Amino acid sequence: MARKLAELAHCRAGDKGDTVILSLFPFRPDDYPLLVAQVTVERVRALPTPFVLTARAEGLLYGVGDLDEIIRRLRAFEDAGADVLYAPGLRTAEEIRTVVSAVTRPVRSRRCPCRRPPRCIANRRDSMRPRRHR
Repeated sequence: MARKLAELAHCRAGDKGDTVILSLFPFRPDDYPLLVAQVTVERVRALPTPFVLTARAEGLLYGVGDLDEIIRRLRAFEDAGADVLYAPGLRTAEEIRTVVSAVTRPVRSRRCPCRRPPRCIANRRDSMRPRRHR
């Protein structure tokens, strides 16, 4: 029996300038495998509006896993077809370099939760220019 997406998950939407951000949260853990099977990169790419798929690995923000786990997740997202990888919570220039060198897709990050940029990043901004994804 076919089920509507609204019956399976809550959708959170927001925007950042000209970018719309959509997130799906299954109502029940048992529905997660169905969402994974049905909401695929191929189906999103078939929509009439172009999308840039950004996959997030947020474990460092919440103290879940370590840098190796973040890299493992980002590689899995890359293999699944994500265009951009997002790893918030990286704290040092070395962590950023490690993540960027471990994947082939562009990587976004943000400052650590304390809202103070690590000195090592602030002092090396010129050597760490982000790659722009188009």
